[in-house]
Amino acid sequence: MESLAECAKGTLRRKKAELTQALQARISEHQRFMLRAFMEDLEFVERKIARIEETIRARMAPHEEVINRLNTIPGVNQLTASTLIAELGVQMQQFPDAMHLASWAGLCPGDCESAGKRKNTRTRKGNPHVRRVLCQAAWAAAHTKLDPERTLQEWVTHYPTTLRPKLNPRLQYGLLRGSFVPPQEIRELRELTRYRVKLLGQRNQVHNRIEKLLQQANVKLSSVATDILGVTGRRILASLLGGNEDATSLANCAKGTLRRKKDQLAQALQAKLTIHQRFMLGEFLDDLKFVEGKIARVEETIQARIAPHEEVLNRLNTISGINRLTASTLIAELGVEMQQFPDAMHLASWAGLCPGDCESAGKRKNTRTRKGNPHVRRVLCQAAWAAAHTKHSYPAALFYRIASRAGRNKALIAVARHLIVIAYHLIREPVVSRDLGENYFDSLHAERTKRRLVRRLEGLGHEVILNRRHP
Repeated sequence: MESLAECAKGTLRRKKAELTQALQARISEHQRFMLRAFMEDLEFVERKIARIEETIRARMAPHEEVINRLNTIPGVNQLTASTLIAELGVQMQQFPDAMHLASWAGLCPGDCESAGKRKNTRTRKGNPHVRRVLCQAAWAAAHTKLDPERTLQEWVTHYPTTLRPKLNPRLQYGLLRGSFVPPQEIRELRELTRYRVKLLGQRNQVHNRIEKLLQQANVKLSSVATDILGVTGRRILASLLGGNEDATSLANCAKGTLRRKKDQLAQALQAKLTIHQRFMLGEFLDDLKFVEGKIARVEETIQARIAPHEEVLNRLNTISGINRLTASTLIAELGVEMQQFPDAMHLASWAGLCPGDCESAGKRKNTRTRKGNPHVRRVLCQAAWAAAHTKHSYPAALFYRIASRAGRNKALIAVARHLIVIAYHLIREPVVSRDLGENYFDSLHAERTKRRLVRRLEGLGHEVILNRRHP
């Protein structure tokens, strides 16, 4: 620990004793892996920020005089000034006066008055980028005259009751049950799966940025190719980045089934990229390569960690709508031991997949579900949507049966609740899922279903004669 404290630089060299005391800990192999991943993220993002900042400074050089004038405003720094110039420009002819500019930015109070009373002063939305940087600058300007010597201890002494913790009375008498804390192995797997979700979200963001850039450049690749980041899409993007703008040669990059659509591709690629658009495309492809590399490494680590639970994973895969990714997330969030949940209904309630029960005077007022575990709820709602669109299955029949009278949202939660009940039993017992079939609800009351269908046909003017089919 003393060797770690020797890494101190600057003013921290005076606090080597405190550093030695603060570093009295050992990190596990999993924590070292996650720390390495986060440091890679940090280094990559900082390199990107440095390149973008250098480009912005080069673009802002002609407006250096305006930036210097804006920097004289309290709370406005170089970053805020460059953002204001980028959003507003350096010509103010488009705004008749300062009040019009403030209203356009969403910084004027609303004026809703009726019968001499002001009812609502909510501001309009305005430009979110200008509003954000100006609110940050306003906060900095409002705190420029604070006494820096005023410490937290002085504040606590001045307001002792404000920070005083208030304990729940039930906790004092031992009436609260402890939260579910899985074993360390499952906690580490849970951290990896949640990190994977963040990385997949970042990949989707990069995909959307590339699509927006192509649309701005009038490159209609997505009108022909389903996936702009497929094999053909990546070859075309690499050619565009290299400066190739010939539509015919770009269309020749097609692979697979897209080779039949070379004419449509050539027509969709009739566009020219500017220097700025090519620069941004290079940055986005760099982001994509970095994020996909991290996803591959994290996925490999998850598969290695989940290998001891392969049997449970295979059982969960037998549920309609659940794939390997969903099953691994369920194991990471719920664990492989179900003793912490007395029954499947408790698990569904913990996940936030049970309808609310608010009843007064014999009337049900609110059936909103509780928040529950957002990670379990998310993957199960995705699985429920997939199961609801699986043909000839019980979840599809359940979904459309409830959606016809309660709406698709409530039907989706009902199917998700059905899936988590099945998952509870499959994790707890060595059994596989068996689908009840699309005719399950009809077979519950076969005679009633038969009479109802006969009446409908007779109402349409048909004479119905039923003969039982022999097996």
